[in-house]
Amino acid sequence: MRSATAKRVAIAAATAVMTLNIWTGAPLAAMWIGSKVAAEHSLSMAGVCVVVVALAVLDFGLTMGLTWLNALYREIAGLPPAAKRTIGLRSLRAGTEPGAGQGRAMALEGIVVLNVYLAFAALVVWYVFFSTAPFSLVL
Repeated sequence: MRSATAKRVAIAAATAVMTLNIWTGAPLAAMWIGSKVAAEHSLSMAGVCVVVVALAVLDFGLTMGLTWLNALYREIAGLPPAAKRTIGLRSLRAGTEPGAGQGRAMALEGIVVLNVYLAFAALVVWYVFFSTAPFSLVL
């Protein structure tokens, strides 16, 4: 019992770290990789392309990691695997898939959603309080 709880907590912590790295670590790593390709003090299209490709690869890898962690969490928690259906093929009558309302299954999704809210709040705080001219583009 304690081992399963410890594993679930570790997976939840890894989910939080990976989600945070999607919008902080991956862009920083992509810019660092692009800076190694670009010339000494100038912007080049090669550098920009490398940044875009590196960011796509890093974010895709982190997203696949989150998918793997979610499957592992469901397995440890004793929940059935998530249904792999296309969104357009879901029944509108059913509302949700069976068993989707369980609290244990919603833990990782809640961590990801909370992380997105925190990222948005950080962006708003930076834009309003710390950017040089926050409302100059709007007016």
